[in-house]
Amino acid sequence: MHRQETLNDVGVDNLVHGIVLRAVEDWRHAKKILKLREIQEARARMEECEKFFKSSWFEMLTGFKGDDFMVSLKNYERERLCG
Repeated sequence: MHRQETLNDVGVDNLVHGIVLRAVEDWRHAKKILKLREIQEARARMEECEKFFKSSWFEMLTGFKGDDFMVSLKNYERERLCG
């Protein structure tokens, strides 16, 4: 039984990571679209992702405050793109 609980915990962690990673990828894609001037679609997608990041569900899943996560994500992206 202990082994099954451990596998379930790993599965839940993997699910949480997958959900967050998908939202980060969507956010990045939307940011690229913004640069290409497809503003309305990109802005809507980014707002949807940011709403998720700032939601209580995101905080419950990850233990992170959405505002703090967004600051970290934006800083990471800035560093990643600037070298």
